[in-house]
Amino acid sequence: MSHLRAITHNPQHWFVQNIWWLRWPIFLLVLMVVAGVSFVVNGRSALLLLLLLIALPAALFGAYTLLRWMALGLILLPIANMLVPFSIGTGSGTSINATILLIVGLTGLWLFDMINNQHRIWLHKSRPILPLLLMLLFATIAFLVGQLSWFLVPGASLPAQIGGLAIFFISACAFLLAAHHFHNIRWLEWAVWVFIGVGALFVVPAALSPTLLRQASRFVQVGSYSSQFWTWFIILAFSQAWLNHRLPKWVRVALLGLCASALYIVLVKEFDWKSGWIPPLVGIAAIFALYSWKFLALMGLGGLIALPAFIAQLIAGDEYSYSTRVDAWIILGEIIKVNPIFGLGPANYYWYTPLYAIRGYAVEFNSHNQYIDLLAQIGIVGTAVVLWFFAEVGWMGWRLLKVVPEGFPKAYVYGALGGFAATIAAGMLGDWFLPFVYNVGMVGMRSTILPWVFLGALVAMEQMYLRPVNGNQ
Repeated sequence: MSHLRAITHNPQHWFVQNIWWLRWPIFLLVLMVVAGVSFVVNGRSALLLLLLLIALPAALFGAYTLLRWMALGLILLPIANMLVPFSIGTGSGTSINATILLIVGLTGLWLFDMINNQHRIWLHKSRPILPLLLMLLFATIAFLVGQLSWFLVPGASLPAQIGGLAIFFISACAFLLAAHHFHNIRWLEWAVWVFIGVGALFVVPAALSPTLLRQASRFVQVGSYSSQFWTWFIILAFSQAWLNHRLPKWVRVALLGLCASALYIVLVKEFDWKSGWIPPLVGIAAIFALYSWKFLALMGLGGLIALPAFIAQLIAGDEYSYSTRVDAWIILGEIIKVNPIFGLGPANYYWYTPLYAIRGYAVEFNSHNQYIDLLAQIGIVGTAVVLWFFAEVGWMGWRLLKVVPEGFPKAYVYGALGGFAATIAAGMLGDWFLPFVYNVGMVGMRSTILPWVFLGALVAMEQMYLRPVNGNQ
């Protein structure tokens, strides 16, 4: 009532005092008038303008909200990964999708906040940060080196090389965003439950019937359900169901049901796709081994007895794929020799492979192995830095196991370490955590971004649980 009296008593004075708050309604009103006039003059183009004008306030509101609660963007990431069909570009290797746009947008907002509000750019003092930044440095050096003519044939196009370099930066940004914006454990809990919940919308129909799977696939985006999706969905659901004793029993049973459904899909329905079931099984085995030395001893004994025969059977069942991959690795070894220290640059080696016939055919091919890809693209130095980064992440997770409380935090650390082991194993089967432009491509970042976010959360947990402990010593 006091505002109403002020308006009626002295409207000119009220308007002057409140012009700051009125700027947005006035701005939007002007835009709507312009859109209305344009629609009358030129209907179809004006419709696009009208849609833009509708989206603009939403974008401004979203940016303002994310500036206040940056972790909200990471919580919404699984929705962007799986359900948002936005994509710019025609090629899957270099197309910009909702996942990439969200990570880039969050990074830009974060930099803006640091520069504008905090007046400094800073990062946590955490051991994985240095090798992560060095990875970006050596990827950039490899990109520059890749502009040289190493063979008589040209390498990848400049957009493909830029896309290959961007994959390193976007992945690192996802890690850093998670490391710096999961300020408390509640944000991380929400991120995990949203991921499992959205994933269940695809897993449950896929497990029940082909008809339901076809219906669900109409809404789930290509690239969002590759190896890393199944790996992290199974492992996080399993670790929370088994180790989070603070969850209600029905929730734990439901999580086990989701885990079993996903394992049924990748182990039974898609058994030939080894990238689907080997990494999550490695991750579950790692959780058991970390939980108890007795499990480790039993698995070690079982591995010595059964693993050689099992591996031999897998190779025999897909001997052609295995043998051609070995042939490809031998050829790539010859290509890598040209510049082994810094590599041939992102995406380039693919165009050099026809110079070395594979089984009599001069064709382009990729390695289907993350580590060979890294050697060819960023060289020995860059690959060593990537391995150093993962070693630091694993060591940090091991230290966290000793200090995190029971419930979600401890179950999460076990799950993240299981996912860490699974991600390392997945690298032997394909470019599943730093996708190659001409294979998994940027479209695959809808799922390859997951290990970077969930492992980056370990740095955030380090700030919550390890820094206070070390500070008191």
